[in-house]
Parts: sequence; C-alpha cells; structure tokens
Amino acid sequence: MRQLTDGIATIGKMFGDAPLLKYLAGVSGACWGYLFPDQAVRDAALAAGLLILLDTVTGLWAAIVTGKAVKSAKFGRALSKILGYGSVVAVCAVVTRHVPGASAWQSMSVSAVVTLVIVTEAISILENVRKLGIKLPFGMEKLLEERLRGAPAREDA
Repeated sequence: MRQLTDGIATIGKMFGDAPLLKYLAGVSGACWGYLFPDQAVRDAALAAGLLILLDTVTGLWAAIVTGKAVKSAKFGRALSKILGYGSVVAVCAVVTRHVPGASAWQSMSVSAVVTLVIVTEAISILENVRKLGIKLPFGMEKLLEERLRGAPAREDA
C-alpha cells in the first residue's frame, strides 16, 4: 500500500514541479470534456481508443505469425485512424454546439461516430484473430466469412 501511495505522490510532485505538464493536462481535460459531453460517451471513446490499440497489436501479431513483413506503415495507419476518427468526432461536437437548434443532437452524433469506430475496430480485430488461426465462437466465423466475401480484401491489416 505504501508503494502505491509513494507512486501517487511522485505523480503529484511531477505535475506540481512541471507547469507545462499542468497546462497540458488542463487543456487535454478541457478538450475531452468539450468533445465528449457525458460520461457514457467518454467511456465509449476510451473503449474505442483501446480497440484501436488492440487492433494494431493483433494486426502486427498476425503479420508476424503469417510471415508478412512488418512495416512502419502499419503504425502510420493507426495514427491515421486516430486522427481521422478524432476529426470526425470534433466536427460532430463543434457543429452540434454552434449550429442553432442542433445542441440536442450533440451527444447522439458523437455517440454514433464512436459506436461506428467501435464496430469497425471490432471487425478488424476479429479478422486479425482469424489470421492467427483461432476459430471464432458462436457463428462469428460464418458472419465474418460473409462480410469478407462482400467486401474487397485488405492487405494492410
């Protein structure tokens, strides 16, 4: 317990001794609160970010297992996803706050974008897991197979 307390004190001292870190933490918190209006949307956005990270990790692992060369473009793709998805969320948040009569739609529009990100990343993770040779449960294999037949194949996942 003492180690945890010491760790928290160290983090507090780090922010106390570094005004730039305080400033960045404050600006980040303000942006996070502006873009994600309620707690449920904030939690979903955090989940979406973690799924992007998990997709990148499983994609790299699948590339290693299948013998494909791991390129730095895969990391660039993850950064592009974060920037692209973040831009769409920012547009939804800003437009719904500043267009007269649209404020009631803010939480719903941001939630819709975050939900689409979660679904897209979940499908990509399932594709990566399948490339690893792991059989998917509960009929997911068939659903993914149908989706793959209907969509053009991607080489970079």
